[in-house]
Amino acid sequence: METNLNWTVIQFVSLVFLMAGLTLLATRLAGRVDNEPASTTRRWTIGAMVMLVLWLGIPFVLAKQDLLNDFSKTPPPFLKVMFAWAFLTVILSTVSPWGKRIAKGLSFRALFGFQAFRILVEALLFLFHKAGIAPIQITVEGRNFDVVTGVLGLVVLIFISGQQTSKITYAILNLIGLGLVLNVLTVGMLSLPTSFQVFTGDNTWITRAPFIWLPTFIVPLAVSGHILSFRKLLMEREANPLRKLAEAQ
Repeated sequence: METNLNWTVIQFVSLVFLMAGLTLLATRLAGRVDNEPASTTRRWTIGAMVMLVLWLGIPFVLAKQDLLNDFSKTPPPFLKVMFAWAFLTVILSTVSPWGKRIAKGLSFRALFGFQAFRILVEALLFLFHKAGIAPIQITVEGRNFDVVTGVLGLVVLIFISGQQTSKITYAILNLIGLGLVLNVLTVGMLSLPTSFQVFTGDNTWITRAPFIWLPTFIVPLAVSGHILSFRKLLMEREANPLRKLAEAQ
């Protein structure tokens, strides 16, 4: 059992670094739409790398020092970090230059298709539950239906081209995905040993390293993908000359 758990942890860490690498790749490729100079692309990529080091490093260090597992305080340190990272996720996705660059430079297909990684996340959560770490309610056997988004992302990525799918369809897909990730996030929060706990089976394992990357990186990454898709919809709507003409009349 211990060997299986160690192997699952290795797989989880590998997934985290894979998604970090894809984030860097997305930052690099987003500049192609404007044919930007290589030096500019390099600066953006280095900036994203620094951001990722801090994004992953700060909660990892805090969790490694066991500073996030104290639920005797109100609010608990873990929730402070969660809310801080959630706030940063929204800022980066909605108003930051990085978010604008990603939304403008990547296709709807890419922005939603990458959500296929959630299939792997759900598989790992299932394995962590079988190892006795994760409570059942945050798995596919409980109240976590996030695998649906992963399957939809895979379908979009493999079988559907950008020209075949309307923007309304992408908006609906992203609403579904955002709703599902917020559902599991809520279940996870209501499984913590606080005065608001609803579900039995404590979810405190996510306050330890490296599992802290689940709520502070994996979940924000999924949420950010949906927000960036909506930002791209708004950007293209604003840039639509027919819409501007209709509003002017």
